[in-house]
Amino acid sequence: MTSQTLQIDKSLTVKRITALWAFSEAALGGILHAFKVPFTGLFIGGFAVIFISLIAYYSGNPKEIVKATFIVMSVKFLASPHTPLTAYFSVMLQGLTGYVLFYKKTFFRLSAFALGTLTLLFSSLQKIIISTLLFGMTLWESVDLYYRFIIKQFAKTSTALSDVSFSLVLISAYTGLHLLAGMFLGIIAGKLPGWINDNHSELKLKLIDDNFNFNNSTRRKKRKFWWQKKSGIFLLFFLVQIVIISYFTPGAEKNFAVRIGLMLLRVTLILFVWLKFIAPLILKFLQKLLQKYNYKYSSDIDLIISLFPNLKKILISSYTYAKTEKGLLKVKYFFVYLFVILLVMDLHE
Repeated sequence: MTSQTLQIDKSLTVKRITALWAFSEAALGGILHAFKVPFTGLFIGGFAVIFISLIAYYSGNPKEIVKATFIVMSVKFLASPHTPLTAYFSVMLQGLTGYVLFYKKTFFRLSAFALGTLTLLFSSLQKIIISTLLFGMTLWESVDLYYRFIIKQFAKTSTALSDVSFSLVLISAYTGLHLLAGMFLGIIAGKLPGWINDNHSELKLKLIDDNFNFNNSTRRKKRKFWWQKKSGIFLLFFLVQIVIISYFTPGAEKNFAVRIGLMLLRVTLILFVWLKFIAPLILKFLQKLLQKYNYKYSSDIDLIISLFPNLKKILISSYTYAKTEKGLLKVKYFFVYLFVILLVMDLHE
């Protein structure tokens, strides 16, 4: 079948892709948590790779990536004012990396691949660095101690497994997973414009035949505090276990429980200084910066926010259509359906 070239309004297309990027940053994280999807940060960063690549492709101007980045940060600030500062840093880093990589428009697929690889690599390293700065090396020593304790329950004598640094294995696996995911998503981002062009006519007809519309309403999830989240409860339970194990495990340092206590005191102190003094100053500066862009791009931001009620249904509908495919074709057709709906359908029905 000979495909027709997709005819679109470039300006509107960039705004819609920016809207989906802003939605993924401001709201999609909550949706993924509701479905208990693991590695939510990986998905959010992966979506950003797709959106930035398509903004570069359809706009033909890398400056549009910078504009979209500040719009996304502004929307994120308006929709989720209590978002951690690290999230804004991640968005800014993704946008600036995209600007640099797509500055030369000659090698789109190679730039998309590099963006996917670097974005998710940075994402994994950011979490590891923050955990180390916050908890210190005692955190990783605690992981190794807990691992050795578990090994000794199954092997009474010392084995090669006992000498393995499980924290290093864990960090390597976590980073490696993000790196592979980044490479995979970078390949998808590079191929996606061609997939959309080849399939848009057929899929649009299918959507029209199915009477696709945007009448479903959505409800916002109540925000949970850290002590209500499984990760916070698990971390506290883990540290209490380590304190107990350090008292009763032969060979463990006698003062290890004290070091755990000092680590918790360190975390409390760092969080107090950060939340009480440093974060408010940075947020004040960020608020002034984003207010400037709110005024400059107010019409774009209003349009993007007006699209939010429909974007959740677009994502769910794309998944529903794509899940009938087999294997990796589900991933391909999820993104194809997603952007065919976004680029060629009327989103204000």
